[in-house]
Amino acid sequence: MKRIAILCLGAGLLAAPLAWGQEDVARIGERTLSAAQYAQRAQRMLRQGYGDLKVLDQAAKLVLLDGMVSQELLILEGLARGLDHEPEIAEEAQRAAQRVLIDSLYARQALQGEYVSTEEEERRLFTERRYHLELHSQQLVCPTQAQAQEALAALRAGESFASLVPRYSTPRIQRRFGPEGDIGWYKLPDLLPELREPLLALEEGGLCEEPVKSALGYHVFRLKGRREVPFAQARELMGKLVREQKAIQDKDRYVQQLRRQYELRADEQALARLQALPADQKEWPGPDEVLFTWTEGRITAAGYLERHRQGKARHPSSYDLEGLYKAVDNMAGQQIMMAEARRLGHDRDPLLRDQIESRRNELMAEALFRSEGVAEPVGEAQERAYYQENLEKFTQPDGKATPFAQLQKSIHTFLVQRQESQSMDRFIASLRQNYQVQVFPEVLEGIEIQR
Repeated sequence: MKRIAILCLGAGLLAAPLAWGQEDVARIGERTLSAAQYAQRAQRMLRQGYGDLKVLDQAAKLVLLDGMVSQELLILEGLARGLDHEPEIAEEAQRAAQRVLIDSLYARQALQGEYVSTEEEERRLFTERRYHLELHSQQLVCPTQAQAQEALAALRAGESFASLVPRYSTPRIQRRFGPEGDIGWYKLPDLLPELREPLLALEEGGLCEEPVKSALGYHVFRLKGRREVPFAQARELMGKLVREQKAIQDKDRYVQQLRRQYELRADEQALARLQALPADQKEWPGPDEVLFTWTEGRITAAGYLERHRQGKARHPSSYDLEGLYKAVDNMAGQQIMMAEARRLGHDRDPLLRDQIESRRNELMAEALFRSEGVAEPVGEAQERAYYQENLEKFTQPDGKATPFAQLQKSIHTFLVQRQESQSMDRFIASLRQNYQVQVFPEVLEGIEIQR
């Protein structure tokens, strides 16, 4: 069951409600799985988690069917518990619907089929964005400027990055770049914008003069190396970026066309009054004011603050006026695109509805896994017992066993996951009884599955 549960959560394979068919491979409550639906989903499952089924014999087909039935049971139970109406799930499902519909609108209305790139375009991008340069540096990122200054002074005094990273660098950076803060070779455009020029200004081996602030914290760094990249080595990437750039330009043109079509207008004075609110003020004082308006839609100051209280928008005082304008303009643009997608009927497209519903089902399955896949506490006695029972697995070719202390953490993780899996097995077994599952193996025999 463990593999089925994880696939269900990670791959979004949960299906929409099924229709009655003439040749059903399974019936789950009032839902059915037809032979055609089975074959289609089996292909996806083989690509996304069941690749170890090398021979697609009857036994393998039954394994796939068992996974599909488990998925359907989780859908039914999630709906029965009303999980689709839970605020967190409903909001994420709504965001997923917005992504699917806007992507569909771009694909069908904005993009112009296949994009091509020429060598001239690729060379121009290669030079303009300075893809011909790669830099290698060591860095530590401190949460405060004072700590960054301390670390920089210590480096100047001869201390090593290896000794300072554990003391000063944020845990996130330590996990990403290791105990010596070595970020390796990076193409110049892939570096944080704040770091590009300061790093370019250094000689190889040089240490920064002052910490550099970014959204991650305060960077202290040494340039370890600089090298030129030949165009031929980067040409494949440049072609991809040129083609992406052309697609983005077409998307931008389409969005601007929609803004004109829906007559989008902004009230900059109202935006300025919203931006001037004190940081601790969460309600709009006085009569509401319209920030943006368009055909059959608008965003108001009170509406924006409501989004802020819901955690969906920053407080307006955290922006400068230009930043606030862009943020609210983006909200308006998304609403216009959703209105256009609905006008064109994208929200009624069966394939798109299946994508949207699959995400909702996946979220319900995740919630059920969290609530039902519960493990009892695992202590050292259980870990040692597992180690002793499986000592042969942990013995090296030279006859020496890997010490328990080195394996304890991984053993603990395995035992917890095994308990979670066993809990989900019991839960799925109970759902099979509640929803009266029937399977028809004889129908599977005639189904051909293409990998």
